[in-house]
This record gives sequence, structure tokens and C-alpha cells, in this order.
Amino acid sequence: MQRRTAWLDHYAAVGALATVAAIRRSEPARLFGLRFPGTVAMQAATIGTGISAPLPALLIAPLVGRLRGGSASTALASAFLVGALGEPAAWRVVRSPSRDRVLSAVVLVNVVLPLLALVPRSR
Repeated sequence: MQRRTAWLDHYAAVGALATVAAIRRSEPARLFGLRFPGTVAMQAATIGTGISAPLPALLIAPLVGRLRGGSASTALASAFLVGALGEPAAWRVVRSPSRDRVLSAVVLVNVVLPLLALVPRSR
């Protein structure tokens, strides 16, 4: 079970760095094109930013994964993937990946790690 949820540790670490980058770059949440109130720092603490999941989710995700196992890992992977793909920042990276390498790397990890967690594994 530890191996199946290990991606959450990596996702949380990258998410923490992405949160700092989002605040420094002023990358607000625009999930599905919607505008949300508050500063990027306030969004980071509540709904997430344009390139990171909410800090509370990043902090508890590894613990939830360890305690609840595969089903929690699948649910978290789905939620994180929808959040990443719903942000315009992800699509800016797809259109112009080399313009901002930090943003490109963060978006890549935000999409690839949850996708890998959702791929069925043979025993």
C-alpha cells in the first residue's frame, strides 16, 4: 500500500513549491475560467492557485493516502488532475512550454503524477 500512495508525498512537495511560485508570480485560481475573490496567498490557503492545489489538501493528502490506501489515492488523483487541467495556466504551458520553465515543470508534475496514480498496475 505504501508504494501505491507514495506519489502523494512527491505531489505535496512539488505542490508546496508551486504554491510559493504562484504567490511570487501572482498566478490566481481561474478554475474553468472562473474568477475567485481574494489574493493569491488567500486562494493558496483555501481553494488553491492557478498552479497548485490548496495548501490544506497538500498537507493532509499524504496522511490520508497512508491511512485510507488505494481508494483515497484514486480519489485524490482524480481531484488533483481535474484541478490541474481546469486551470488556464496548464493550457498556456501546452501552447508555449518553453516560455516559463518553472511553470512548465510544475504543470507537468501536476498532470503526470495523478495520471500515473490512476493507471492500473499489474500485480
